[in-house]
Amino acid sequence: MKASFGIGKKAGKVYESYKEVQASKGIEVKPIEEVSVSADSLVLLDKINKYDKEVASDLTEKVLNNGITKKDLREVYKSLRPDKPSNNPHIKHIEPEEQPKEQKNDTNITAAEIVSALYNTEWLSDKEVARKPFKTSFEQNKYRAFTEFPVFTGTSRKSRRMDLLICENITSENTWDLNLHCVEIKVSKADLLNDSKYTEYSEFVDLMWLAVPSALVEIAKENKFKECGIIAIDNNKRAKIIVAAQRLEPLRRADTLTSIALKLI
Repeated sequence: MKASFGIGKKAGKVYESYKEVQASKGIEVKPIEEVSVSADSLVLLDKINKYDKEVASDLTEKVLNNGITKKDLREVYKSLRPDKPSNNPHIKHIEPEEQPKEQKNDTNITAAEIVSALYNTEWLSDKEVARKPFKTSFEQNKYRAFTEFPVFTGTSRKSRRMDLLICENITSENTWDLNLHCVEIKVSKADLLNDSKYTEYSEFVDLMWLAVPSALVEIAKENKFKECGIIAIDNNKRAKIIVAAQRLEPLRRADTLTSIALKLI
C-alpha cells in the first residue's frame, strides 16, 4: 500500500525533512505518494525525530530500503525516549535498582546512533565472501538485528538483555551457517569500567563485541576480555572493526536460536 493512504501531516513531516537533507546532498527523492512505506513507520520516525534528527534521517533511508523493521524502529524509539514515572496507581512502579542505570555520555555519540550505525552491514568485513552466482530464496545474504534481546543467564531472577543481537550469514562461506553476534554498547568510561555482566552473554553467541565511540577505544582495549572484539563509531556515525572478535564456543547457543525463532513466529 502506498504511503499516501491515511498519512496525516504529522506522519509525512519527517519524510519531508529527509527530502530536504537528501536535496542538500544533491540526491533527488521520490514524492511521498510514490513511496511504499507504512504510515505507522513514518509516525515512529516522526517520534524518533523529536529526540534525534540525525538518527531519524538515517533510519528513514533504511525504512525506504526495507533495511529495518517496524519493531526495530519501536526499540530505537524506546532507547531514545526518557522514562517518566506514571501517576496511575494501577501501573506498577519499577524500583531504580531493577532498571538499567543511566551513565554519563562522555562523547557526542549516543547509544541510539551506535545502534543505527550497526544496522548497516558494511562494518562486518572488508572482504567479499565468494558465493555461487545463482541462489534460491533460502540462500540469500541475511542480516537481522534485535535490540534489547533477553537471555536468562542464571545469575539473576529476571532476564538480562543484550544491547544488540545480530544474526547474519554474510561472513560465512556457506549461506546456511548463521553467525550470532552480541554487541554491548558503551558511551562512557564509567560504563566500560564498571559493567562486567556483559561477559555472561558469551555463552549465548558466537562472537562478542564492544561498540564504543572512537574516543573510548583505548579504554575498551584495556578493559575488554580476551575474545571480545571492538567496534568504533566515528563522528560521522560510521562503524569500523578495530579489534577482531575471536570465535567463542557457546554452551547455550541453542537457547538463543530458540528465542529468535519464537520472536519470528
